[in-house]
Amino acid sequence: MATSTNLSGINRWTPKTEGSAYTVLTKDFRKYPRLTSHDAQESTCHKFDAMGYGGFSGKVTGTVALACRHQLMLPASVVDMDAGEKQAFVDFAVASGLQNVLGLLLLKMYYDIACQYMIHFLLRLLRFDELVEHFSSITSAKLPEVQAAVPKYHVNAHESKCRSYWSPNFLPGCGREDGETLERQWSMTNALALRTKEMTAGHRHDTLNDHFSDLNVRKVHSMPGVLLAKLHDAQKLLTSADAALARLEENISPAALAQWKPAAELWDRQENPFAASGDEGFRGGRSTRIAPEEVQDLDFAGVEMVKAIHGMIHLERERAGLVDTIHKVDRSKTRQRSAVTKRVNDLLGDADI
Repeated sequence: MATSTNLSGINRWTPKTEGSAYTVLTKDFRKYPRLTSHDAQESTCHKFDAMGYGGFSGKVTGTVALACRHQLMLPASVVDMDAGEKQAFVDFAVASGLQNVLGLLLLKMYYDIACQYMIHFLLRLLRFDELVEHFSSITSAKLPEVQAAVPKYHVNAHESKCRSYWSPNFLPGCGREDGETLERQWSMTNALALRTKEMTAGHRHDTLNDHFSDLNVRKVHSMPGVLLAKLHDAQKLLTSADAALARLEENISPAALAQWKPAAELWDRQENPFAASGDEGFRGGRSTRIAPEEVQDLDFAGVEMVKAIHGMIHLERERAGLVDTIHKVDRSKTRQRSAVTKRVNDLLGDADI
């Protein structure tokens, strides 16, 4: 028995998953560059490869995509790039991928070069919204309020003024989110590059959509256990933080607290209370200078209490690490025993015992 299939009539330049998976609707995306133009923007920070300053080759040099903080790829948000992450590509990915959440009031967006991308973001959205009648997959570009930040790993490659202004550490509502969700996704899909570079556009999109779907399904299956464990950790941290704050405030007069709290709220409402000048931001901290006339008003007991708490936290971390090392040490080896003995002596010295 012989079996054969004639595939001559199938156009593999069009994916089978067209318009129903994670890549944007191809026919709409092809229209967009012809309908608008974005002039090259001079960087006000470093000259990043993502802005086209690097060298690129090939018809497709990478992808732009959207993912939520739980590491789920958003549908209709993956766009092919050529010669760097042109803002037009990112705009289309954002507008297309957020069509299902236009009713939200606020979005936190993390992007490696957000300090540059957000400069004319609202103006580009206004222009985009005038073009939606040409697209069947996008009904509106009127997005919720967007607050942007540079992910915590990438922000260290920016200038000092960016490190203080765009870090998620200083953006209210971000919690401990690092913003590097898509880097974890790319680490699981980068191996596809060698295979998809030889494929037609349709086959390539189908392959990417299959892998993104698999990642999402596995994430959904594991999410109940992961979220429950994180909830328990958060509850423990909240209890610990509340107790530490209560102990600290016990040593500060009620009058000082009543004065500090409104002042702290006012300080947080500044446009950028964490801005650093020169190389101060390079050290990763906020530099606070105290005027001589303010010294007499300081509550030194509170300051010393903070220093003591930091010292105790450091000692507790050292102790926990030492206990773990002791459990793992091979007592028959003199060198390991000597190393552990030295660490014990150092810890006792730090604790002034």
